[in-house]
Amino acid sequence: MKKLAVIVFLGTLPITRGEMFIIPGRGKKFTKKLNTQLEEFNMDWTVKIDPGTGNIDEIKKEHPSAIILINGLQDRFYADDFPKQNIYQMGPTELTEQDTSGVIRFLKKLG
Repeated sequence: MKKLAVIVFLGTLPITRGEMFIIPGRGKKFTKKLNTQLEEFNMDWTVKIDPGTGNIDEIKKEHPSAIILINGLQDRFYADDFPKQNIYQMGPTELTEQDTSGVIRFLKKLG
């Protein structure tokens, strides 16, 4: 069975005055590309988009081995007791440039 990583695109940001923030097209494209590359590299991982609002209790119900946060959520995401070493913070251009290499390196490191 493949390990699951949940990618969190949704959260609250001050620039939107506390409203929800998401990049649906880019997020879906990034996730699809990432899953394709994980298959190509024969990695024992699959990535899915968090369907909620970045609620750690809902995410933990999925039993993920890793959580991936888009840039900007690092200071707004409440991880509770989820292992900090299993949370990857995307850089400012990874999503816009569809650069999956950092996430892949992170998941390889986790095993």
